[in-house]
Parts: sequence; structure tokens; C-alpha cells
Amino acid sequence: SLVRSLLLSCILFFGTRHAESVFLRKSNGNNSALNNNNNNGEEEQHRQLSSSSGGGSQSPPSSYSQLRYLTFGTSMTWGSGLEHRETQAYTWVLSKDARNLAVRASGPSYPGVCLQSMIDDEKAVYDVIVLEFFMRVEDGLLTLGKRLRERFPKAIIIFLRLWNPMHVHYFITDTTKESMPLSNWPKSIGKGFSLHDEEFKEELMQMPPGKVFFADFSDRDEIVRSVADEVDGHVVELYRPFDARVAMARYGHWFDTDWHHLSDKGHAAVAHAIESKLEQLSVDPAKQMRTAKLGSWGDGDACISWFESGDCPIGYSDGVILKAMDSSNKKHSLEIYYGVPGTVRVVNPFDEPRDLHLTYMSIGPAPSEYPVTTVEFPRTPGLEQLELDPTCYVKYGKPVHVTKTTPVGVIPPGETFVHFQVREQKTLPFRLTGISITGNEFQPKDYAFGIHNFDTGSRRRMLSATDEMEEYYNLELP
Repeated sequence: SLVRSLLLSCILFFGTRHAESVFLRKSNGNNSALNNNNNNGEEEQHRQLSSSSGGGSQSPPSSYSQLRYLTFGTSMTWGSGLEHRETQAYTWVLSKDARNLAVRASGPSYPGVCLQSMIDDEKAVYDVIVLEFFMRVEDGLLTLGKRLRERFPKAIIIFLRLWNPMHVHYFITDTTKESMPLSNWPKSIGKGFSLHDEEFKEELMQMPPGKVFFADFSDRDEIVRSVADEVDGHVVELYRPFDARVAMARYGHWFDTDWHHLSDKGHAAVAHAIESKLEQLSVDPAKQMRTAKLGSWGDGDACISWFESGDCPIGYSDGVILKAMDSSNKKHSLEIYYGVPGTVRVVNPFDEPRDLHLTYMSIGPAPSEYPVTTVEFPRTPGLEQLELDPTCYVKYGKPVHVTKTTPVGVIPPGETFVHFQVREQKTLPFRLTGISITGNEFQPKDYAFGIHNFDTGSRRRMLSATDEMEEYYNLELP
């Protein structure tokens, strides 16, 4: 009704003014986009955000649209859930000529390991590079930041600090500290409304202040700030009122009904936040483009994946089967089964020994439906047998099915045979989705990240290392 709508508007206005006045007194970070536009008060911030994102994803081109943008990130940056991701994702809202190298179900380790293979352009220069990995910051963000700074010494590197409704929780009762994600709340009170329903907003604003709150990610915030400082980058936060009720009621339209991914309006809000940071930094697009230059790739890398394309160029034995993992044929792997050992051949195209990383599917939290699998190198003396654990230990707060990458040893130039033995019978077979050959600049740890298909120079370099292509596809067991 009209009366209920007016009441909700009053609650949002006055509740927001009070909550934001408390929040602004507590905030003092130089890199926070929450502080970039707060001089005129929360209502002015809300007005600007409404004008920039309320009507959809397409804002009038700004002077910053001529800058050369490069973005890395998760499914958020990729544009999952959007009807037209090629125009609605914030990457292309910033500039229609921007380059989006986001990988779904990913973390920063993969682009950190495979930066050269992903970009695959020796002459490409970028003015603004955006990294969106807030929920995976522990997973190699510093390595990616350092490699980007080494390759693009003059670029503006932006670290996004996004939030989404899955970060909002509520106390189940007023007397205990037991809490649950807010996404469970409608069902718990017998309501069927969705994130965007007016009834949801009305019911939410009737809850006592403090009962609804944002989860504490201060540890991740500290990592982002530390990495940004080390590589001379900048943190940009998606605007978020201090009161979680107000954030959900006012800005819930920034998110899809899955409570996780950005909507087209949310992508527009992210683009607005990035441009606001550029304005705050007094970036002159012409000067930024004129002074850009290229640095080094470091030791370089060569990466191959068949996860998305289903096109696997490496040789493998009869015990290994290339299959689609889902009915839509959008994800593929080399499957290895219990009781049927398998072998693959990889080629190190460099003229010196390099680290070999294997990428495979994992499930978390434990127990995983994938089997522990042994890896050994029958024709390469000095490399030890090891086990691959297909459990994802990254804390998402919900079950996940993602790829994971593990460094397995240093291989010599040329061919190396990798032998797999599944050690236990599980619901699913072991699933290999890619290989990466890198320098020794990465720490010996597991990388739980996504994988992308690169039909690129790295693939050509690997294939050219084998003279007889027929033999390459007809692998003989060692």
C-alpha cells in the first residue's frame, strides 16, 4: 500500500542517516571508496549511485572510457547471471574496448601463475588493471599483484572490495549469539519472498538494529590493503551502508536473486566506484596513456586447459577419458578411474627445468566426492611420488565445486610422462582439467583456483616442442 511504502521510505531515510553518521566517524582509510564520496553525506552518495546505476548498466561514456582496461576476477567480473554480459559487465561498462580475463570459480593464483599465457600479447599495454578476488585474497593475490606491476610498471592497479547479500547474517534469537546467513531468514519465518520484493524490505526494516549484520572479513581487508600498498595499488570498495538492513533494502537491486552475483545495476555501480577513484586520483587519460610502458614477464609461463573447450592437445593413455562434466557440455576434464591407471605426456617448451602445476576438480568442505590420487614420474629420475587431495579448503561459507591447482615437481625441458593412480573408490573419478609450466617464483603450496581455456601462444609453444604430432596423440604407456 501507499502508506506502507511511505513508511518504508522514512525508515530507510532516517535509519540510514543515523547509521551512516556513526560509520563515517569510524572510517579513516585512505584507499576506501566508502570514504571517497562521503563529504556531502549519505543521501548525496545515494543520489549519485541511483543516477549511475538505477536505470540499468549503460551510463553515458565518460572521459575515462578511452583508457585501456584489463580486468581479472571471479564469476562476478565474468558477468555470471547477466543477460548480455558482453555489454552489461562492469568491464565493458567502463569501456567497450576493455579486456575481461575473469575466470568463473577462480582465485588470483591462476592468473598469477599464467599471466603471460592469459594475456598472450607481447605488445598489449594497459592503463587500468582491476582485480576482483576479495573472497580469495589468501590464494596468491600478492604474486599476481607483483607480476602485474613488473609487466605494467605505470598502470593503475585497482583491488575491488565487493560485498553481496551472502555476507549478511542475522542473530537467530535476541538472547544468543548464534547466527545464520540472512538468505535463510525468509524461509525461517514462513515467507516466500525474494531479495527484490517490497515485502522483504519492509519486514527486514522492522528487525531491531544490530540483529542483522555484515560478516567480519577484517582479515581479508588487511590482506587487500597490504598487497595494494606493496604494489602501489588502490583499494576500491563497493558502497555499503553501515546498517546491513539499510544496505539490503536500498541496494539489494545491485544483486541477482541468487543473493550472490551482481545484477546489471550492480555492475554499473562498480564501474561508477572505479571511475570515482580515477577522479579522486586526478587521472588525466591522455597523460596516463602516453606514459604507459611495458616491463618483464619474469620467468614466463606456458599454460594449457581443456576445461571449457573440450579440446585437449596433450597426449594421454587409453586409461584416460576426455569427457564433458555436465549436460550442457560447458566443462570438460580428463577422467581417471579407480583400478585403471592413466598416463599423460606434458611438454616443457623452455630450455631449462620448470615447475609443473596440475589443475583438477575439487569439492569443499570435506569430505570430497573426488578420490585421493597418486602422481609419479616413471621416466624422470629424482621426482618423488606425491598425492593430490581433491578437497577445497578455502573458506567460502558454503559448499563449492571448483578447480584446484598443485605444483607437483620440477620437470626438464622436453617431454615428461605423468602417471596417475586413483587410491580410493569415490562417487566421482579423478578429473584433470589443465597443466601449467612456470618459473620458480611461486611458493610450493596448493592453489585452489579456476581454470580457463587458452588457445594461445603458450599452447603453440608447447605443441611445437613435439616433432611428430601423430606420436603426440598416441601415447604409449611407460
